[in-house]
Amino acid sequence: MYAGRLVESAATDPVFYDARHPYTLGLMASLPRIDVDDVVIGSDVDLRSGRRLKPIEGQPPSLLHPPPGCSFHPRCDLADIGGACTEEVPALRRVAIGHTAACHFADDLEARAAAVGTADAIDLVHAAPVVEGPTA
Repeated sequence: MYAGRLVESAATDPVFYDARHPYTLGLMASLPRIDVDDVVIGSDVDLRSGRRLKPIEGQPPSLLHPPPGCSFHPRCDLADIGGACTEEVPALRRVAIGHTAACHFADDLEARAAAVGTADAIDLVHAAPVVEGPTA
């Protein structure tokens, strides 16, 4: 949920291993990893990946006066400013069996990150957990 609206829904494994909304990806990039053996207390560096933990920049929107379009667009590294993200509220739609997301670019976040071309956009998509895959 973001700003009182469901933005992604799926079972645990798809959310962790195949997130389809930039807010979900941002949450994942901002969390320390619990599967890292060598943890430095108070560090903002994920020692497994060597990346800094990335906060989601900006402030949550006003619920009384939400921004037009996607409520996450002012904080989104993948937003199409002046396009769909700022003009249309994305519908919560099926992106896989049992997995829904409300993002105009949910079908291919990696291509959108490449189109945006900023380091923040590319890092966001590639900051997902580094794991072998879902466990049975």
